Amino acid sequence: SLASLTPPNGQFPVHPAWSPDGQKIAFGVRTDGNWLDFTTSSLWVADVDTQTPGFSNYLEISPVDATLPTSTFPTFSPDSNWVAYNKADMARTRDAITELWMVHADGTNNLELAIANGDNYVTAAEAQMNYEPTFLPVAVGGYYWLVFGSERSYGNTLAENTKQLWVAAIDANADVAGIEISSGYT
Repeated sequence: SLASLTPPNGQFPVHPAWSPDGQKIAFGVRTDGNWLDFTTSSLWVADVDTQTPGFSNYLEISPVDATLPTSTFPTFSPDSNWVAYNKADMARTRDAITELWMVHADGTNNLELAIANGDNYVTAAEAQMNYEPTFLPVAVGGYYWLVFGSERSYGNTLAENTKQLWVAAIDANADVAGIEISSGYT
């Protein structure tokens, strides 16, 4: 038997991500556009029941933001307690204004990952060119490792519109995640 992920109000789920412990699923809920092109979505989680099977206890963890109204591409931290995602002005990442954010799976402590975004060391426009985060599935050395795409310049090289992978380390023991210690490119 199969289960359907059906958020409240009959809206459309996109970009699902399973928690490492198998207990939750995070996903965007789009309210406009089609599966690839939309400009409004909130971020939700639901409990997973693999026995019945089914989904329950739908919870919106990041509502639509007036400035960056598209919350997409969720990824769970290795302990399943945090969800990193991007907030953007549209679902597609090319030419979008997009930032990395992180929120507890219960919807508390919704925080911008400012250092990973490049705040204070890249231009304001480049600090909004970060997208599609993915956690390494295990914590290593006391840190969560977050890989994400960006098109910002690096080093002494101007590489406009060149996608690169960047990595940020986030203290796994911090009460308030977002205490990133480093970030770099690969």
